[in-house]
Amino acid sequence: MSIESLKMKLIELFKERSKIEEEISRLENLLVKELCPKGKDECEPSYCVHQITGTCPFIREWSDILERCSVSSKK
Repeated sequence: MSIESLKMKLIELFKERSKIEEEISRLENLLVKELCPKGKDECEPSYCVHQITGTCPFIREWSDILERCSVSSKK
């Protein structure tokens, strides 16, 4: 494989990854809207009593998803 074809493949994969990350973010926000006890559109765990007390349904479900995917939490 030539250097140019390697570069093109990497560029293609980075673009694909960007699209996938955008879709994951969109779906994450939909899950927040469905599960947030405060009715938020975006999770703000630093300011949330439900996160602090461990009673947030979104955080619980999101943690389960990340665990199943072997991904570390950014929340």
